[in-house]
Amino acid sequence: MLEQQLVNALSLGCVYALFALGFTLIFGVLGVINLSHGAVFMVGAYAAVEVMARFALPLWAGMLFAFVFCGALGLLIDFLVLKPLRARNAPHLIPMIATIGVAIIINNGIQGIFGAQNIRFPQGVISDQSLSLGGIHLTALELLPVPVHDDRRLLDAVRAHAVAPDVAAAPRDLDVVSFRQLSVPQHV
Repeated sequence: MLEQQLVNALSLGCVYALFALGFTLIFGVLGVINLSHGAVFMVGAYAAVEVMARFALPLWAGMLFAFVFCGALGLLIDFLVLKPLRARNAPHLIPMIATIGVAIIINNGIQGIFGAQNIRFPQGVISDQSLSLGGIHLTALELLPVPVHDDRRLLDAVRAHAVAPDVAAAPRDLDVVSFRQLSVPQHV
């Protein structure tokens, strides 16, 4: 029993770590505390469920659609909300409050469209079978958020851009504005 709860806690902790990494990345690159992460993540889940249910697509296609959809939503939030605040050199508190407002608008919009009930992925898309190892049951959803890839070059480039954007861009011949916009889809 305790071992199962530790596995559950580790799986949930991985999800929390992904959110924390997203907050850190966005703040480090854009200098914005974006509190609409959860709402954009939720939109991605609803987008994946809808496209999979309507077009009978597999899970990988639904996730790919969710990534693209959330990236577009992130760019839209940046263009409509954050870019005007950056142009005014607004202090950190103003964009943070604005992104709380964006999250409220998104949450209420989704609730207005889909209602407040839980919506599940179509039957059979995600296996409900579990792997049993000595009394510990692991499902596909518990294994999904565990990090499996580590690209140091990309992480180093993002970290360098966060510290000194112009210096980091020079040897790589990067357009700083484009690199900032590429970081916005990390909401996913």
